[in-house]
Amino acid sequence: MSPTVVAVIISSLVSGCVSLGVVALSDTFGRKRDREAEWRKVKLAQYREFTAALSGIVHHGTDEASQRRYADAVNNMTLIAPPQVLEALYAFQDETSFKNTQRNPVRYENLFSDLARKMRLDCHPIKPRDSEHFLFRTVDIPPTVEGVERAMPSRYTHSPLRISGSALPSAAMPSTSIAPDPIIQST
Repeated sequence: MSPTVVAVIISSLVSGCVSLGVVALSDTFGRKRDREAEWRKVKLAQYREFTAALSGIVHHGTDEASQRRYADAVNNMTLIAPPQVLEALYAFQDETSFKNTQRNPVRYENLFSDLARKMRLDCHPIKPRDSEHFLFRTVDIPPTVEGVERAMPSRYTHSPLRISGSALPSAAMPSTSIAPDPIIQST
């Protein structure tokens, strides 16, 4: 065999092996990316369930079904959440626990914001640009929705126990509460 034919055969073999390697790697990375996307969907669904369950008990949810849904959502977080999210969740749980007699609405907002930030970071494929100073908030239903009559002075559209010196609440700018139980209400 001539040296030219040998060179062509060798270059063909190398080219074929490289092509097979590229196809195999593309397939492997594609499957990995698909699995990661599916896992993010599962996490997002669980984080949504947690948030919905929290909405069911936030501020005034004392019925057993709401409490059970929230407990199930918190317990299910242990299956999918990484340690950073679980640590933030447990700190939030400690603040909102019925055993905590020293509840603080500012600490509540900070802990909830930290938890929301870590859940967002966990399920977003690209790191969200959340400012550490931004506070995520929970919202309650207005006092007269679903037949629930709660006493609230007509002067306030939000919490009557707003922090002194803060602007009067409006639909555009809710107040910040200093109530013993965290209360951040919508109009």
